[in-house]
Amino acid sequence: MTRRIEQVRLYAPSLAQVALAAPGYYFLTTDTPAVMRWLAERMRAQGVDLRLGSAFTGARRIAQPDALHCFISKRYAPGYIGWIAQSPAGIQAGLALRHDPARARVPDIDGFLLRVGQAGGLPRHLRPGHTRAGLIPCSGPVFDMARDGAILVGDAAGIVSPLTAGGIHSAWEHGWAVGRALAAHLRDGGPAPEPAAIDAAPRFRTKRALRWAYDRLQFDWPFDLLLHSPPLRWAAERVYFHAGRR
Repeated sequence: MTRRIEQVRLYAPSLAQVALAAPGYYFLTTDTPAVMRWLAERMRAQGVDLRLGSAFTGARRIAQPDALHCFISKRYAPGYIGWIAQSPAGIQAGLALRHDPARARVPDIDGFLLRVGQAGGLPRHLRPGHTRAGLIPCSGPVFDMARDGAILVGDAAGIVSPLTAGGIHSAWEHGWAVGRALAAHLRDGGPAPEPAAIDAAPRFRTKRALRWAYDRLQFDWPFDLLLHSPPLRWAAERVYFHAGRR
């Protein structure tokens, strides 16, 4: 159901690249329908009624399938990144960009794939088989994430990196903490779980500071120039490997 990705390949706008890795750290791409079915089975065992969608088909492989390919581009992903990764059932590609209600636009996934696809070993005119999109709060944990018997988790709670809009690791950790607090409260008569949910939420202080700078100082040429420099590697490691997460 999952594929382990143990390194990041970061691409400058010129498509020059640098490899990044951290001992013991990895990403997971998923066969999302299979994961959802597994989660559904676990939830149904606890009495929850849940329905899922269908799986997708038509797998391809990318060059260097053990890397998460991340692309910096002010044109295609202003404020964030684009990415390509091998999943268990095909290829996942995506764009994360800063949403501006005054200048909202549809992400140009076709143009992005045409620009960067060959760097990832994809056919030049590859068309997406399935697409999905949505807004994610990326400014840190939302206010009032837990009160009066209701707790938000994951994307809804803002447990999302302010820099990359990713949050699987953080969401899992926060979800486990919330689950333990709920179990202690409901089964053992422990304290209310809402304060525990708030305390367990990462604050992303370093990443929020980097986000502030990136929103105001994003230009393509510094990334082309500094891609292999120690300062950029330092910043990238904090983005991708959660150093200085809080």
